[in-house]
Amino acid sequence: MLTRRSVILSAAGLSLGFSSAALARPSAGAVVAPIRLEQERVIIDAMINGQGPMPFAIDTGAVVSGLEVDVARRLGLPVIRKVRLAGRPFDLYKVDELVLGGAVRQPDAALFGLTLNLRGANGLLAAGLVTTFDSQLDFDRLEWRVFPAGLGDTPGFEPLPSWIRQDAGSAQGSRRIGVKVMLDGQPLSLVVDTGLPKTLVLENGVGRKLGYWNDDRDYAPASSVGIAGPAPRPGRVMRARDLTIGGLRFDAPLVTVRDAPRMQQDYDGILGLPIIERMNLSVDSRKAILLARPSGRPARDESVNRTGLWIDEAPGGAKVSVVGRGSPAQAAGLKVGDRINGPSFGAILKSLSADGPVSLDVQGRGLVSLTPRKYI
Repeated sequence: MLTRRSVILSAAGLSLGFSSAALARPSAGAVVAPIRLEQERVIIDAMINGQGPMPFAIDTGAVVSGLEVDVARRLGLPVIRKVRLAGRPFDLYKVDELVLGGAVRQPDAALFGLTLNLRGANGLLAAGLVTTFDSQLDFDRLEWRVFPAGLGDTPGFEPLPSWIRQDAGSAQGSRRIGVKVMLDGQPLSLVVDTGLPKTLVLENGVGRKLGYWNDDRDYAPASSVGIAGPAPRPGRVMRARDLTIGGLRFDAPLVTVRDAPRMQQDYDGILGLPIIERMNLSVDSRKAILLARPSGRPARDESVNRTGLWIDEAPGGAKVSVVGRGSPAQAAGLKVGDRINGPSFGAILKSLSADGPVSLDVQGRGLVSLTPRKYI
């Protein structure tokens, strides 16, 4: 087992980083831990103070690592102090020993308390997990590999136009991975984020400038959730022509544009797991670059709103706030501002997730029928 000394109990005490001075027995070989793909997450098993295993998500878009509050309390973890993240207060919990994948042991760790829905995971591990040392995420063999003595030869891997750095304003956080891509022939700088279940998310200003918010293109409303919770307004998702990363090309990717204040200060947007898992990744931490080669994983069928309808809760039911162009909702004649009567807002939402035809009681029009379908 590879032993490392944590450096996260310094200044901000936020990121799950590692100290290169604390390698127990550096060697030329790799330390290997199994990973798996579950519920649109990259999962690794963790033991906390000898208890577990617990599923943790490897989230390269995060600069800090966390644990569900309920789990932290059940384990009796002490609170070190309160910290602020994305403008919200969080408890920071002390962990005496964290073991990942049965292969990497880190004593004296700290994890902030999470109240988010982690989709089947009990915690998340920030980008420092893969950027502190030379490492690989192999989606063919489902392994996370760490190379204490350096990456060495990487046959078949292509260096990508990329960088590994700390974001501006987060000097105590993990170094994240950025990559240059071409989307429909337009250059973009993206964060490589294994924690994002969407293909590609653009900041609002970038998406508008490149024409991915145009009303003459078919789109579906899209939700967005971050560390601070769900975005107040839906974004838009539509189909692009192609995405290229170095010499790798991906046809007809889905592009989501956020309708929210800018969050990625140093980037145009985020590259998510549906593209990332189609590559095996090598991180050269010393050169601060990313290398990749195609994996054998097929294109993922990303979940998209199939009605084109976005509703908000209103007295007696719901109010239509967005109707996607080209959608079943538009074909049924629904418009922004329409009121939908129902026993509850939750019941209306549930009906819209049906596989077959849906009948909505629209105020002033009576029953309106639509059939959810994949239209983007």
